[in-house]
Amino acid sequence: MNLTPPTHGIHTFLPSEARKCQFKGMSAQETINHLASLIYRRRVPQSEITGAVNLVFNTEIKTTDRPRKPKPLGWQSKATERMHQEWKTTAQDLVDMSEVHPKDIDQRALLECLFPDPHGLVCIGRNIHEFATGTLAEHQQLDQAQFIIPCFMMAREGITKAGKASCRAQAITGTRRFIVLDFDEPPSDQHPSIIYWLMEYRAPLLVIRSGGKSLHAWYATDTQDRDAKFWQLAIMAGADPALMRNHAQAVRMPMGTRDNGNHQAIVYFNPNNLPA
Repeated sequence: MNLTPPTHGIHTFLPSEARKCQFKGMSAQETINHLASLIYRRRVPQSEITGAVNLVFNTEIKTTDRPRKPKPLGWQSKATERMHQEWKTTAQDLVDMSEVHPKDIDQRALLECLFPDPHGLVCIGRNIHEFATGTLAEHQQLDQAQFIIPCFMMAREGITKAGKASCRAQAITGTRRFIVLDFDEPPSDQHPSIIYWLMEYRAPLLVIRSGGKSLHAWYATDTQDRDAKFWQLAIMAGADPALMRNHAQAVRMPMGTRDNGNHQAIVYFNPNNLPA
């Protein structure tokens, strides 16, 4: 074996190399002889080599029967660029495809479609620091709100992981009702084409402007398996995986107002795609 040990970190190199030798079927003595034959940048006593080898060979290799979850591939930038070049979809194209024209949508009526239970609790934020949970009828000045949690809440207040009382604690957030895609990484001009491409796999319920440059798309949930596959496609297309991991995360309020005064306007709405 031709191997040059590192200049620093010999104390971690020795057990690491010993484990490699063990995996190759070498005995403890063969491993000691191998490590002793290498040229180090400092004096390495035989006792240090022997101790590292014995530690490795006397330590059981831990295994697990649980399969590792595959990590999402992440945004495939070349693929979304090809989508955009092929489709060249614009936000106006999405407006033209909308079942209900955005100009004909009333915000409160829209929210009552999204959250139809009149007794259901909804958490809405005027800004990132100021949230309130109540029925839709209790919420006022909805057009001034920036955020909403896209699930029904199970209580008006709960305890966070940090032990604090909060009206938006994850412990009181109900089951996921909507998949919301926030395309942070792809250039904003690609967002309409990405959403159009995803229509082949799941039709959106709602598309809104973030009040900045990006578009956010809402979808009704399906079975756990189908949702997992859809999330994988969406993340490859540039959707933020944080919203997949945390269904209690606040998203932009449809037809709300961003703190810079920009309107979070509706681009597309199809009530036929509401959750059953």
